[in-house]
Amino acid sequence: MTENITGDVIVRIPVIPPERLETSRLSATIRALGRASSSSACVAEIAQQHLKTLLKAQAHAMVTQELSEDGYLVDDRGAQTISAARALLHIQSRADAVDDLLFEYVTALAPASHVFSAFLRDLAAVGAETQELAEAAREVWPTLFAHVLDQVEANRAIYDQAVGFNDYALSHLLPNHPGTIQSLHDELGHHALEWMKPDDLLDFIPQWLPYAAGRSSCLLELIRFLRQLPIDTQLSKGLSWLDALCLSRTDRQLVSYAPMDEWLAEIKPEADARGVGNNWLNLVDRLVYAGNRTLAEYSR
Repeated sequence: MTENITGDVIVRIPVIPPERLETSRLSATIRALGRASSSSACVAEIAQQHLKTLLKAQAHAMVTQELSEDGYLVDDRGAQTISAARALLHIQSRADAVDDLLFEYVTALAPASHVFSAFLRDLAAVGAETQELAEAAREVWPTLFAHVLDQVEANRAIYDQAVGFNDYALSHLLPNHPGTIQSLHDELGHHALEWMKPDDLLDFIPQWLPYAAGRSSCLLELIRFLRQLPIDTQLSKGLSWLDALCLSRTDRQLVSYAPMDEWLAEIKPEADARGVGNNWLNLVDRLVYAGNRTLAEYSR
């Protein structure tokens, strides 16, 4: 049962029990406050304070409602998480931006992997909308990556489970797919911006792999990520990364996956030409011995 709000909305919302707050009604105000907070207008400071209040209430309520005994997908269309993502990236685009508000929001959402994964997906998508937002996303993503991994570790009992939304949350840390929103941009006469710089994330992949291990959605994004790197980097890092993601967990190995099999077959000539053919073959042998039939023709 929801609750009617009377009086000062910003004062009342934080005291409404989270299970009774209809969070969808906050989205329009969150969008407006995000724009106002990032402006040079005289209301920017108060707008940012109000935005912080609403985002805290929204996140707490969504997590509470999704984790309740009769929990449901409170934001099944992603309208609420994308409003929050856009508002937070607008703030990140300020010259004096700090990461606190974004990281507080991430921390609040982390226990509910459905809304958490949706927010990370939407944050990457919003970054593809304009040059201003693209620059903000590019700047914040490395530190966001590290913070998300901290939250996954803090909620290890949840994220150790191999369930869809957990997998998606971890896979969305590699934002390779601006094409997922391309149809909307085409409709508006724009093109999605490819804002990610793969080199900025290279050092975070080894930290990500223990959490991503055995998850097919993470494997797909890793292959997409690798294809954006120079061939030397694909070979020097990619083979060991695949080994860790696919074979390190005996309880959920990924021994065959079409995008991976295609990538391995494609890079074989380069591996042979650059003197790392044995490394390539060792990985393929391990995959084949574990059950991969597609690559069997290459195995010893």
